[in-house]
Amino acid sequence: MAQAQTWEFRTADIRRSLWGILLLLAAFTGILTASFAVNLNLNWLMALMLITFLGGGLAISWWIWRSETVTLYHDRIISAIYGDIYLDDITKITRPLTTTHALKLHLGKRKIRWQLGKNSRSLISSTDAELAAFGNFTYALEQLLEKKQGNRTSRTTAAAIKPTATAEPENVVTQLKKANKGMGKQEWTVYLGLLLAALGLVRACGHSWFKRNDIRGMKTASEQMFVRRLQETNEAVAARWQKEGPAFLYTNDKDARIRLFPDMNFDNPLGMEAFMYVEANRGLEAFLTNKDSAALFIYVVAGDSSSRIMRPQRYAQRDSSARHFYFRAYDPQQRIRPAGIHPADTSGQDQWPVFNVSWEVEVKPGQSMYNAITESMPGMPVMVSQARLRPTFRLYMTGRTGGGMDAAGFREAVQGLNQLLKKHHVDTSLFVNRQFN
Repeated sequence: MAQAQTWEFRTADIRRSLWGILLLLAAFTGILTASFAVNLNLNWLMALMLITFLGGGLAISWWIWRSETVTLYHDRIISAIYGDIYLDDITKITRPLTTTHALKLHLGKRKIRWQLGKNSRSLISSTDAELAAFGNFTYALEQLLEKKQGNRTSRTTAAAIKPTATAEPENVVTQLKKANKGMGKQEWTVYLGLLLAALGLVRACGHSWFKRNDIRGMKTASEQMFVRRLQETNEAVAARWQKEGPAFLYTNDKDARIRLFPDMNFDNPLGMEAFMYVEANRGLEAFLTNKDSAALFIYVVAGDSSSRIMRPQRYAQRDSSARHFYFRAYDPQQRIRPAGIHPADTSGQDQWPVFNVSWEVEVKPGQSMYNAITESMPGMPVMVSQARLRPTFRLYMTGRTGGGMDAAGFREAVQGLNQLLKKHHVDTSLFVNRQFN
């Protein structure tokens, strides 16, 4: 009897990879669910998911690799992972497509799989010694099966052959020869196998893991929270507005209005339906926590419903004795050419941003309104002239009590702006003066 031969190498366990992917998906689901419960900031959520993905992926990469020792006897293979594998029980031999260094033995319902891979960009891969050991093992197995085939065909009576339910030895030997011929060709990384396993897992179980009703339910809960907090915020703002005094608007947009509201962020960087209200809910919650002292800003809402917040400028040293109010210039029919686009290129103009700017005016003690307005922005005379030259151009001047302006001061600002408008032949009868509270 020939002496038994032994080889050692590491092999990727596909079953473990499936469990690893399942655990990773469960972790993502748990993080998403918890983020809604605690209203987690999207930036923190994305960072947490990235850490989970990288850390979990690294842990899974180490976990799926198992040390294997195979010993080949005349009638069986003894595996440290799979136990005894009788050669007569092998019905089919194939080589998985995920990598060239792999072998799959079919024993009825039982399947034995060894899979190695080498890739310099992979975190873990097989060494040259392991690939050589695996190649020697499969070649020795081929020789042994071929020898068994010869022994069987040399027998003179069919009665001497032990009846089995296995395939013909010739088929098994041929299959192993084909598998061995594929060893050493272009290497695919074992992670392609993980990808195929993940796709199969998602295809089989995805409907139960990621039900659209669950996503819709998360969005609904977030939306309900938004509606509730928005109502509370509107009530708090109305009370503050009534207490602090009116706001003012002078404009040639007769359908325009202004609102007081906190500085809100409606961004959804993940682009996911379930996160549509997350950042807005955080902003509303922050305001409601300090609703009596949190900053309120003027939002100028144009007649076409486009809005723009009036933010104070960042002065090196803000003069507390100065008066402050704001301008907005808006023309929905005037498009601004983005930087980098050639002047002769007019394609895609519908996607260019519309002209929509705002700025703050600071009137220092002793300074005239006319001079403060004229000097508030370079090219201010050209700006106000657009109200005469372009029918769709809209100009808004606004301020509020408690924000550095009062009714008398705003009337003075209107007179200063009218002086500038008339100087550039703009019809001031097109402008309206309104008060909101």
